[in-house]
Amino acid sequence: MRNIALLFLLAAVSGCVGQTDFGSPGLSIASFKSDLETAYAGEELSIELRLDNSGDVPAKIDSIEILGIKLEDWLVSSTCDSLKGFMLPPKNFINCVYKLQAPDVPEGLKGTYRPKARVTYEYRTISATSIFIGPSADIRRIDDIKSLPSKKETTLSPVAIDVEARNPIRLSQGSVSFPVAIKIINRGGGVICNGPCNPGTWHKITLRITSSSNVRVEGESCGQDASGRILTLYKGQENELICSLIATPSASGTGESLIIVESDYGYITERETAITVSKRAFA
Repeated sequence: MRNIALLFLLAAVSGCVGQTDFGSPGLSIASFKSDLETAYAGEELSIELRLDNSGDVPAKIDSIEILGIKLEDWLVSSTCDSLKGFMLPPKNFINCVYKLQAPDVPEGLKGTYRPKARVTYEYRTISATSIFIGPSADIRRIDDIKSLPSKKETTLSPVAIDVEARNPIRLSQGSVSFPVAIKIINRGGGVICNGPCNPGTWHKITLRITSSSNVRVEGESCGQDASGRILTLYKGQENELICSLIATPSASGTGESLIIVESDYGYITERETAITVSKRAFA
């Protein structure tokens, strides 16, 4: 059987980026901070935005927005717009900068502004579980010498997909039906989108279920069409799907078979900073 790790070979993409190690999954806003926490009206300042891709697949940046302030009243220039469409390789980071000018405020007053960076990007999760399938007699002989725990491989992504199946599968006749539980968890702290991000696609995801040639989905038990199965996550965080699969004898005899669940989705992540603006006092 092909090594499951082959499923997760990822393309290396060159670019003006840096490499490092990260902890949280997917694309995150590692830094969004002004060089001045307090600025005078009319004073120039900079906010540096750093994006980290801590996951296992490339992240395509769809958009970078600044919320919480009227950006046109502040903006001098920005290098962040050029990142739209950029593919950030896994375990890499990239920086961009907003050059700003603090707006005017009334004499004797000061205001605290809270600009928020919102980054929308595209990502992928692939999860594979291997199970042993074979005639009861063959499985019994294997059971005598070792246990057969399911082997799992998955990408480090903001959306986790866990696949649970009985193992091993004993074929007493030509085929056997068995249940598979698929659990989806939003672990990235942001909003999942089923395709392009807009309120109508928030908190939804499409799963595609495939398998080795001797395993197939039983009828419409998974409810998927040609494009997959759409699920809505409870409170935007999780959901679970139970499917029935049918195992049949493999031409190669008793051995491991794969159940693969994957999804391509949009994702929104945000981070806020604070800038206090006051009127310069003149003697």
